[in-house]
Amino acid sequence: GELRTVSHPGGAGHALLFHDNYAWIQPFNEMPSTQLTFEAWLSTTDYCHMGAVLSYAVPSSSRDAAERIKAFNNFVIWDVNNIVACHDFQFLTRVPDRSKVSCRAQFVDDVANGTTASFVSKEGEWHHLAVTFDATDGGLTVIYKDGFEVARARTGKTDPIPPGGAFFLGAEQDCFGGCTDPQQAYYGYMDEVRLWKTVRTPTEIRAHMRNGDSLINDEGLVAYWKFDDPGDTGVVTHHTEAIDSSGRGNHLQLVHQPEFRDVAIAGPSRAFDSRKTPTSALEFNSNFAINSHFQNFPTGDITIAFWAQIDDSQDPEMMAEMVSYATVAPEGFDPDADSGTASTIFMDDAILIERYMTEFQRTGYLDDNNFSTRGSVSVHINANRDGNGLLVDHWIDFDTKWLDDRWHHIAVTWEQRTGNVALYFDGEYKVPFWVSNKGYVSNKSPRHGGVEAVIAPGTQRASGGSLVLGQKQECVGGCFSPSAAFSGRMSQFRVWDKVLPKDAIVQHAQHAGSMGSAGATDPPVIELLMEQPPSEGYIENTGLSGRGPSHYLFLGSVSPFWEYSRAPLQTRSGAPVTQPRAGAAGHALRLDDQQVLMVENFNSFPDSALTVEFWMWSVDSCRQGVPFSYATGGYEEADNSFLIFNYNDWGVAVMEDEGTLQDHTSGIGATDGEWHHIAVTWESSTGRTILYDNARPVWTVTRAQGKRIPSGGTLVIGREQDCMGGCFDSQRGAAGDIEPVKDVQYGPQDFYGVLEEMRVWNVVLSQAQIARNAAKDDGAGGHFSDPGQQSRQPGLVSYWKFDAESADGAEDSYLVRDLAGAGNDIHSASPLKFEVVQWLTHCGDGVVEGDEECDTGDPAPGDGCDEHCRVEAGYSCDSSGLGRSVCTPDASSGIVTNPDEIDADPSRGGRTGGGGAPPSGAPPSAPPSNFPDVPGHSPRDLPPPSRSGGAPGVPGTPAAQSGGKKGSSAGAVVGVLFALAAAAALAGVAYWQRYWIYDRFPAVKSGVDHVKEKFQRPSSRAYDMLELDDEFLSLHPPRPVGGYQPPTAPADDGL
Repeated sequence: GELRTVSHPGGAGHALLFHDNYAWIQPFNEMPSTQLTFEAWLSTTDYCHMGAVLSYAVPSSSRDAAERIKAFNNFVIWDVNNIVACHDFQFLTRVPDRSKVSCRAQFVDDVANGTTASFVSKEGEWHHLAVTFDATDGGLTVIYKDGFEVARARTGKTDPIPPGGAFFLGAEQDCFGGCTDPQQAYYGYMDEVRLWKTVRTPTEIRAHMRNGDSLINDEGLVAYWKFDDPGDTGVVTHHTEAIDSSGRGNHLQLVHQPEFRDVAIAGPSRAFDSRKTPTSALEFNSNFAINSHFQNFPTGDITIAFWAQIDDSQDPEMMAEMVSYATVAPEGFDPDADSGTASTIFMDDAILIERYMTEFQRTGYLDDNNFSTRGSVSVHINANRDGNGLLVDHWIDFDTKWLDDRWHHIAVTWEQRTGNVALYFDGEYKVPFWVSNKGYVSNKSPRHGGVEAVIAPGTQRASGGSLVLGQKQECVGGCFSPSAAFSGRMSQFRVWDKVLPKDAIVQHAQHAGSMGSAGATDPPVIELLMEQPPSEGYIENTGLSGRGPSHYLFLGSVSPFWEYSRAPLQTRSGAPVTQPRAGAAGHALRLDDQQVLMVENFNSFPDSALTVEFWMWSVDSCRQGVPFSYATGGYEEADNSFLIFNYNDWGVAVMEDEGTLQDHTSGIGATDGEWHHIAVTWESSTGRTILYDNARPVWTVTRAQGKRIPSGGTLVIGREQDCMGGCFDSQRGAAGDIEPVKDVQYGPQDFYGVLEEMRVWNVVLSQAQIARNAAKDDGAGGHFSDPGQQSRQPGLVSYWKFDAESADGAEDSYLVRDLAGAGNDIHSASPLKFEVVQWLTHCGDGVVEGDEECDTGDPAPGDGCDEHCRVEAGYSCDSSGLGRSVCTPDASSGIVTNPDEIDADPSRGGRTGGGGAPPSGAPPSAPPSNFPDVPGHSPRDLPPPSRSGGAPGVPGTPAAQSGGKKGSSAGAVVGVLFALAAAAALAGVAYWQRYWIYDRFPAVKSGVDHVKEKFQRPSSRAYDMLELDDEFLSLHPPRPVGGYQPPTAPADDGL
């Protein structure tokens, strides 16, 4: 048959996958005024959030809170599980609402129990939504589902909709242009969005909802977002906006980086010089600066100081996340830890500094009801507020009364031995009033002396981790939420590896220039002056920790992901559009609670040592999804013989040993929409159980020491068994033998998302072996056309690729073959659901593969090889050798090249700047990374695995990466997306280097050896633990092809 290489979208093109992020236009000057129709195709399985499809807000300076809220709710389409459309309401819903003042009360008589229509489906079915509004007809609002009316209300809201507001898709604004709430975010796919300035009739809606091509030039069409920007080029492309196909130029913005500003800072207190000091600042607005593989961060004593100015117009802003450092606490991180606790713990808040506006006065949380908490600063040290029985719940709140928009200086010190922590606000010590130390919480009003300023004594953090300014990490390098973003400016960020006295803090705060030289007084380890570099897209570090790109912070923002669309569209002739076509990576398995996938009488299940590994992505934050459940007996006897549970807060049970309260779950999840390679190892002799995320050990606990796991049990994929083959913890309506809802202890535990490449081994794989497996799955090492593992090899018990081609071959497949030959085939009670894995190449990585005709190592056209890696007219390209293509003008073309621009070594290909030193003005690329767990390795020995999928950071990129498939997943931002890439020093390793491309950081290009790398970070790939994380934010079906990267830091450096 035909050799498959890259994947292709179907006739529906692409869709955007939202997950607590949004696309926007601000200002939107063409918002319809008195009449409108909104249309969109939606696919979501999210039942626990009141997802907003559209939010249009207008600015308001009113002192009346009700008027401001009405302005921010100027036009909203809200709650996909019980849809309403609202213009000019203060309350979208209110219970009870006897006076019928809420929007929902206009559509239903009983606000608490009345329903309109739901667009949520257990199987993610696509539905067409249309809403019409007519201010000239008493505010008549009509809602349609799949072309038919489901609700209407004459609201009496007849004021015109003002132009120039903020138009959001996927989020609900609680202030003008922001303040989005994750509980009101839309989690799911959106496609074919149209906005009209007329009221469309039901007949018109039905006639064109499956094909809008003939409508593009319609006079009443204001905007038409098809979301097909990535196209079908076979290579990753980058898009920071979604183009308006109506021709009116109303393009949706997807990515917005922080911006450099020239500012003048005046000391706000008597401790400082009152004269203004000219300096540079970075302005944040729901975006961030990041280095997800930062090295040499202080592990013990620390001082952090910076200037910040917060925009006070963001009412009602709740959180301002300024500084976030995430890493792993190495084994022995807490010498006082009890037995029965995890020995390795992920700390998303190893360092977190935030200001919050939440008022806890008179809430019952504080003993003093006369004390206001608004404007307080909270500091977290070596902490994770989730999992591990609150063992590392370490935070302390200081009374700063930070309520204005002036510049302020913040300094935090912490002493490792004693745990003493101090906060200096504008040079003045502030009294703490609330503290949690190992989960033990106390409070005391500052008027009465405050609480003891001690948290996390004796603990330590790893020196390698992810450093972020402007956002809070819930996972390494991501899991960002716009609701917790910093809106304001930051300047002169410095970190010392010691506790500085107050006088030194005040003195250094007034030093506008660099203090990073070794001869300076108290030179900082990290120093970010926020000065604009020669090339945009990053911040230089002038501290002692290092001045190369491995210590830069790169600029990016959270965005939706581009995905292949499966919306049920039609051609103009009325025929169904074609479906996406798989490339070499094939398909993955899409799961929900309507399926039961089972292996009964499992042959040769490992009894004393095992490894289970798989790839996955999900955006489900509602359920405690279980990917792997192996049972050998009844409830609380042996139903949890080997269980990997709760993808929102991972846990592992072995032979009914689920750990203690202090180590039951890990505090780390994988539902950010990114591709994750998850692995769990266990050995009976020690009970040592290790959880790996993208080949990074993030959690180590003890389970079932000395016990053996019986063979012959029942394995269920995607559901949690409380008895062999059934008793599933599921919602009503789920398939199979389900527990009554009242008996479900942990809530629904069904897996909603995608699984791929699952393997069971009867040995404990090392970290290096897990990394190699992930790399090979990702097509590394020249395996772009044949990714995956050999099906027969020592120690491999069972192997399920979850590919349509490895099923039973029928159109409706009910079986997944065990490729390892053990006969442990997976049987499904219903037809299996497969999804094409996005599998694309990276044009510009210096490697010709997939459908590429050439690749010079430079994605820019003009050198004979264009931006899609096609040979340009008038050129011939030689791609027969190792490394880059060499392109030369044809003799008859008349093209003249400048000899100075040609690399002196033709074997390396490309132009100057593609190899050797970076061109002038370009940021140097990262220094070589080291793999201490793999002695004597070379890139040939251990190609970095990649999560393929789309260009991570770039929302507009299909999820493809060269050499890998699990790249960017719809997920943010996220996905989506992290350490700095390391370039190998040897000339023959161009293939290796392509795995270090950072598509998430726009506008940053660098030359290293013979590879030019481009750093981009538009979407927030929330969960990134590897460098591949920084890279592919935008698409998830493909793990970043070749983007996956094994850990680069020493074992004792955590991340």
